[in-house]
Amino acid sequence: MSDHGPVEAAYWEAIAAVVREAGIDTLEIREPEVTGSVDFGLEEPLDGHGLAGLFPPDLTGYYDGAEVSRSVALELVRTILRDEGA
Repeated sequence: MSDHGPVEAAYWEAIAAVVREAGIDTLEIREPEVTGSVDFGLEEPLDGHGLAGLFPPDLTGYYDGAEVSRSVALELVRTILRDEGA
């Protein structure tokens, strides 16, 4: 089950604060995965495993060692916290 809600918000804000305070503008993707998400019927499944809008449909740019902007990295963190498949 995902951490969507107050727990997710607290984790996300802590990570965002560390990145912001450290002055980090880009981050490197390490060991990316795309897996099927688990559906408990609590939330609608997302197209593209939560990666839609962050990367093209063919996932160009989503590979080990790819550098992404801080905003994309933080959205990846949100996707991971929600167990959306990435």
